[in-house]
Amino acid sequence: MKSQSRHKTPRPRLFAFGLAAVMLFGCSATQEVGMEEPQTGTPGAGADGAGTQTARYPTDAATTAEQLYGDDPGTASEAYRRAMEHNEALRYNIIYFEYNSSVVKEDARDALSHHAAFMQDNPGVTLRIEGHADERGSAGYNLALGEQRAKSVRSILQAGGVEAVRVSVISYGEERPAVDGYTEDAYSRNRRAELIYQ
Repeated sequence: MKSQSRHKTPRPRLFAFGLAAVMLFGCSATQEVGMEEPQTGTPGAGADGAGTQTARYPTDAATTAEQLYGDDPGTASEAYRRAMEHNEALRYNIIYFEYNSSVVKEDARDALSHHAAFMQDNPGVTLRIEGHADERGSAGYNLALGEQRAKSVRSILQAGGVEAVRVSVISYGEERPAVDGYTEDAYSRNRRAELIYQ
């Protein structure tokens, strides 16, 4: 692009300066996530589109603790299993994110307040937060984005009184999709952080 602009009038220099300014302001707008990379594809309507923002808690798309753990007593604490029978919010242990974002939505913050209270009432319970991303973007970028999502969830739990040593964070990036496919619905279900009680 630069080699072509050298053969034209001085106007392209002004264009290049304008483009650099747009890129600079564009990056500063995404510092919330801590990184930015052009994604393949265009965000569609729904969760990523301009206009409506779809609530993810509670919805049919949300995976519940029952679905995640089943009847295997070795994968989740018995305290959590008993508690979720009496507190519907604890069943929502998957937090969904907007496209290219690690910001936890307000409706998910409500569910997380219940998880924080549960952990305070059960000091022996520990938690692993697994961060995930959809497949758009490079593997390295998605790994970092998944980690940032998990850390965002952890910070909300910590603000709710949960000790940092009881919450571990891991990112799988795009490697463990919840749903296969190239639709916006599939992408929206893969942009998530899962709370795994231990």
